[in-house]
Amino acid sequence: MSEATHQMHTSLSWVGPFFWPGYGSPTVPAVSSVYLWTVESRHDEYPDGYFLYLAGETIDARYRHGQHTKSLRLGLWTIFDMEAMQHCERKEIWHVSDWKPHKKPGSPDEVKMIEAAGRRMMTDLRLFIAEIPDKRLSQRVEAVIIRACMTAQSHYAICQIAGCTLRRVTRARHRSR
Repeated sequence: MSEATHQMHTSLSWVGPFFWPGYGSPTVPAVSSVYLWTVESRHDEYPDGYFLYLAGETIDARYRHGQHTKSLRLGLWTIFDMEAMQHCERKEIWHVSDWKPHKKPGSPDEVKMIEAAGRRMMTDLRLFIAEIPDKRLSQRVEAVIIRACMTAQSHYAICQIAGCTLRRVTRARHRSR
């Protein structure tokens, strides 16, 4: 006897793109939501749309992005080269692993480099927000987005959001010459 599979269908309204709080307007709303960090594509094969960097969920998007701002400025997150990301290339400027989440910059020059790279990242990221008041539902939606991106068969994970195609930037695959 097989178990029945139950599927739930829900419709979400995505708003955005928003600038990172403090880096343009309009500002991120203070709502319970699922949010996406994206960067506008400058890739020849994908001239329109956004590459997806991260999906998250929160009870207050504005407050949560204030926390993210602090973490990026302190170098607590991996920071990417945004120009490379716009071309769907993964190039880390500052790497923080799951094994060393409290890695700290050493020299004053390293601190300046991380601050500049973090500012560039926040300047170039575009945020999409789907207001979801139900905490459990927002956790499920976040998980579905992440799973869809992580299990996609193609080099570019594809999700249809806000009328544009969002693709997760994955490690570059090397082609044999």
